[in-house]
Amino acid sequence: MITFKSHPQRKNASIPASSTLTLSSPAGWLTGSTGSMDKEAAMKLSACNRAVNYLSDMVGMMPMSVRNWHTQAEVQDHYLGNILWNRPNEAMTPFTFWKLMECNRLLFGNGYAYIHRDGNGRPVELIWLPPDCVEPYLAADGRLLYRFFHPTNGRGYLLDPMEVLHYKAYTEDGIHGISVLRHARDTLEAAAAREAYDKAVYQNGGSPAGTLETDTDLRGYAKGPDGKPLQRSDGSYVTLKDNLRGEWERVHSGAANAFRVAILDLGLTYKPIAVNNRDAQFVESKAISVEDTARFFGIPLNKLFTGKQSYNSNEANSLDVLTDTLQPTITQYEQEDKWKLLTTSETGSGLYIRRNMMVTLRSDTAARAAWYKTMREVGAYDVDTILHKEGEPGTGTPGGKKRLYSKNFDDLENLGKPQIQAGGAM
Repeated sequence: MITFKSHPQRKNASIPASSTLTLSSPAGWLTGSTGSMDKEAAMKLSACNRAVNYLSDMVGMMPMSVRNWHTQAEVQDHYLGNILWNRPNEAMTPFTFWKLMECNRLLFGNGYAYIHRDGNGRPVELIWLPPDCVEPYLAADGRLLYRFFHPTNGRGYLLDPMEVLHYKAYTEDGIHGISVLRHARDTLEAAAAREAYDKAVYQNGGSPAGTLETDTDLRGYAKGPDGKPLQRSDGSYVTLKDNLRGEWERVHSGAANAFRVAILDLGLTYKPIAVNNRDAQFVESKAISVEDTARFFGIPLNKLFTGKQSYNSNEANSLDVLTDTLQPTITQYEQEDKWKLLTTSETGSGLYIRRNMMVTLRSDTAARAAWYKTMREVGAYDVDTILHKEGEPGTGTPGGKKRLYSKNFDDLENLGKPQIQAGGAM
């Protein structure tokens, strides 16, 4: 249960009864002309499920730290450490919390968290807010506020923007995020239809539709053992054609009846319809839906466990995910966190909240080794820094903190000047 401390801007606040936001129908969920697509339906599609889990896992696993922009030094004992890398709230670990934020951002278009502060105004807890219970809106005086409906008692609250962490997906007004599903609706609904078709094919034994042909006159009604015309429950009579079709489907439909030998009488001939799974290139059409899903979420096919790229291509694609997909997302997270979790004096002194994206390369030893080698050789990292980033203890010696530099390089200002050799000789 979510509880709030009294706050002057939201105490006794109420939401007008005319609000259109409901708990069962989140704002922005879409209904297409051919049906509806919501997050539950989308997450049943393997490609969409994998894409959401992959991106949210990447965000969830990134370590967070408070750093000084001028020195890039990490502030070890900052008070935000308790909620950023220890526990955002009593129910969630940091990984679970930030993964949930990213899942909400992708599937709903918005990820929300209430900032619970102590008497000094310092954040002490981050509480997840269901995105279908929150609605940002502009008040009459132009202020941005957030309507929050309590999910259990339905009571409404007005929240100040500084009380709410708000992570958005694609937005057209800077206030309301639009989910990936809204853009991908048509493609995902087409993919869902193909999944349903695939299921129906196997439920019917994989046999294609066809026609039963005969020269026999099938006009008239089917008769029962007593010689009287057969009737349906609604009183209508069963024709000979309906009776023949029903008997054929009873014997040959369903997985249990797949590939049974058909015995035809009355001069019947079975002729399959020309278009079947193979002729319609069903497998290829499924692959197209997976490719479209990958494009919408901005991840390569190998992250969806499909595609035929080489190892080198997959490695390059993984780096592209960091720079093209995750980097913009993380930039938004860091800017929102800095503005709402740090004080004005702290941001003025250069403090900011950073997420370490390099952790996503932890499983790629070759890329990680090449990065450390480069940073070591240009003097950016010392040995202890590299060990610290790998989660290993430092060397414990003064040499572990020494940085190298290459004697093959020099300032352009010295171009053409005599080089001073060791010992001071020219």
